[in-house]
Amino acid sequence: MCLALGVGLSACHKDGGQQTYQVQLIVDNGEGGEEQASPEAIADGEPQAETSDQSSSAEAPEQEPGEPSLDTASLAAGDVVTPDAIASAGGVDAFFWSEEIPDAVFARMEGKSFGPDCTMARSDLRYLRLLHVDAQGTTKVGELVVHKNVADEVVVIFRQLYDAGYPIKKMHLVDDYNADDDASCADDNTSAFNYRLIAGTNTISNHAYGLAIDINTFENPYCRPETGYVSPAEAAYYADRSLYEPYMIHTDDLCYQLFTQHGWSWGGDWSSPKDYQHFEKPGALWQ
Repeated sequence: MCLALGVGLSACHKDGGQQTYQVQLIVDNGEGGEEQASPEAIADGEPQAETSDQSSSAEAPEQEPGEPSLDTASLAAGDVVTPDAIASAGGVDAFFWSEEIPDAVFARMEGKSFGPDCTMARSDLRYLRLLHVDAQGTTKVGELVVHKNVADEVVVIFRQLYDAGYPIKKMHLVDDYNADDDASCADDNTSAFNYRLIAGTNTISNHAYGLAIDINTFENPYCRPETGYVSPAEAAYYADRSLYEPYMIHTDDLCYQLFTQHGWSWGGDWSSPKDYQHFEKPGALWQ
């Protein structure tokens, strides 16, 4: 006797809010009649017809094991990143990259850090995505715009700072402060490119070329020791460099060591003014 199996849905009900189905197995006995097949009959090896999963076309395809499920580009500067998020992205490397300035980023910059008088070519700049850790140990997304000639090494430096748990308070484009350097510094923001003059002069800043980075700006203020001038003014406490407070940069810390190893100079080594937040590499413009 030739047997053919069919599958039918005979009843449905809801348990705990989820739809479930009761399945009947129908056997065509080849003599014009139908019988209900038992699970035991199937277990004993009686022939079964192939069936298709009727719901598969409505379901998202299953994710391959180990395939990243988090697109790090969807995150914004300042977003907190958990260990689970890092695992979902496929690891820490997925959070560190350099790319040409995307249209969405340039829309934030245009008319601000990239003003109408900017002589830099957009193609000479790079947008960096990074991670950093604050003094409380919280991992956050950071972003910078720098010159293309230093982009790769800046990614390397900030990756090493992150791996070491070196604290950086925040890292947003200066455009989030309407390209106002004073506002950015007062908010302890780490930033790089901003087409502007050196404060109080008619000289183009190295920030205008994407070849300078200001780090932890409140705890590392701009100072003129001969006059007592400090900017931000509220950061006068940190003009005392004998202090060792979180976020302060000193010559014996990793931030100073990494930047200087890559040929950057530190404003804290200048005689006057003292720009403790500032690292620059102007020679990279001609590399």
